[in-house]
Amino acid sequence: MTYTTKNLVTFITAACLCQVMALNVFAAYKAHWDKDERLAVLNEEKPDVVLVGNSMMYSNLSPKLMSELTGMKVVAIQTHGCMSAWKYLVLKNIIAAADHKPKIVVVVTRRNNATSPEYRNGKHRKSYMRAIESYRDPEEDLLDAIAYPEGSTDDGKFPSLTGEMINFNKMVDKSFVPHMLKIAKENNFHLVYAVHKTRELIDDPSCETPERKKYTRDFAGYVEKHGGTLFNYKNTSELQLKHYLQKPGDDHLNEPEGQRVWTTLMARDLEKLSSDLAARESAKTDAKALTQNKK
Repeated sequence: MTYTTKNLVTFITAACLCQVMALNVFAAYKAHWDKDERLAVLNEEKPDVVLVGNSMMYSNLSPKLMSELTGMKVVAIQTHGCMSAWKYLVLKNIIAAADHKPKIVVVVTRRNNATSPEYRNGKHRKSYMRAIESYRDPEEDLLDAIAYPEGSTDDGKFPSLTGEMINFNKMVDKSFVPHMLKIAKENNFHLVYAVHKTRELIDDPSCETPERKKYTRDFAGYVEKHGGTLFNYKNTSELQLKHYLQKPGDDHLNEPEGQRVWTTLMARDLEKLSSDLAARESAKTDAKALTQNKK
């Protein structure tokens, strides 16, 4: 075999391996989009807690460690990059549609993304649209009205953190937040919004303006008023610069240390919430029994 022929064989072999690797990567992402597979996981594994999010969740939290720390079965439903439109469909068409319902669903969010429904709605990147399309039902009037209003655009940039966009009370009725809380109530699971501590809060604490603080307070109040809970990690001192990937503006945590810190923090909060929910349920049962005895 000549030198040229050997090079050609090497090149063809390498090209084939690259193609196989690409197909495997695509298959992994495709699995994230498969609605039937997700339903099967919930029904077979019967989790107590389901984590929902993009890489802010699956890179930053460990379901395995969280299960070990809490004694609860924790699974994750994730995809790359998608935001509130996709998360709404996860609750509506997967979690609510499954035969098994978890006790708690945690939706990971950051900044004002929860009330910015057009952000990453798929118009900017095809992979986001494929993920959304794979979970939608044939008729999704609410999804289309909120995520794709007339004239909607998505340039892929973070939503503005000024003016009306950072006013939770003005934006909430234009978002999926009320509908996700309603889905949780109707399907008897407790919805948690977990607000991630972004790296900018460490690099420049002054960026947390009074308007941004008010947004988070109003967000928490609204969620709690409608039967859910907000876990706010923006102010935690336990997540430090050393726990983030060393790239300015990157909110991903490093593994395993950064991931371990946030997972441990959330595990504590979940344990407390689970205990509180059990106490509330017990109180309701006792009150109902007392009422029946009086009759």
